[in-house]
Amino acid sequence: MEKPTNYKSPVAALLWSFALPGFGQFYNGDYLLGFLFMALELTINHQSRLNLAIIYAFQENFENGHHVIN
Repeated sequence: MEKPTNYKSPVAALLWSFALPGFGQFYNGDYLLGFLFMALELTINHQSRLNLAIIYAFQENFENGHHVIN
């Protein structure tokens, strides 16, 4: 009896990576690289205050969003 192959869709991995970098690697079983990508993404977003600028953009307060990024 043959062992079934464990097929992982590259499209699914791509879509998971769009959700948050590193999730595609988790999907494929590469946990170390996935954790590294996810930690880098969260650190860069936090240090650049990108999420705060996005909140200002949703509130149509572009001047404050621009000020936060600079």
